[in-house]
Amino acid sequence: SGPMVSPEIFHQLIYPYYCIVGDAAHSSDMHFWLHSCGDNTLLLPDLIESGVDVFHPVQKHTMDEVEIMAQFGGKITFLAGIDVQHVLQEADPDTVRREVRFLIDTFDRTEGRMCIAAGNGIVGGTPIENIEAFLDEAVRYGAAHRNGAIRRES
Repeated sequence: SGPMVSPEIFHQLIYPYYCIVGDAAHSSDMHFWLHSCGDNTLLLPDLIESGVDVFHPVQKHTMDEVEIMAQFGGKITFLAGIDVQHVLQEADPDTVRREVRFLIDTFDRTEGRMCIAAGNGIVGGTPIENIEAFLDEAVRYGAAHRNGAIRRES
């Protein structure tokens, strides 16, 4: 499935307004952050050109994280979101930790500029052990990755 709005319609009807927002934010020394669920792969060139500084999330099962990073790494910061629908809610803590490591390995590169958070709101009933594993692994593995203790992919 593709985006809800075609790239052509987005460029014609929405992109000009995003440019206005981006210009206003940047002229006020602010960042332009955008949250948009779903597959935004085809819209990312316009989002980047309009001035979006941080995009959230690269939604699991709709966007290919590795391909997104290969195409757009270094051009925009990704607020990589852990999957709150399945991984965080349904997996075990070890799987959550593996997913956090995958996100950090994928997005945290010199040219990548990465933040990490939940993909959207953490839903009621999510096991607290999974939330704790997510936060703990993000801090521990993220710090080790940044400090070079984890071999970075080239």
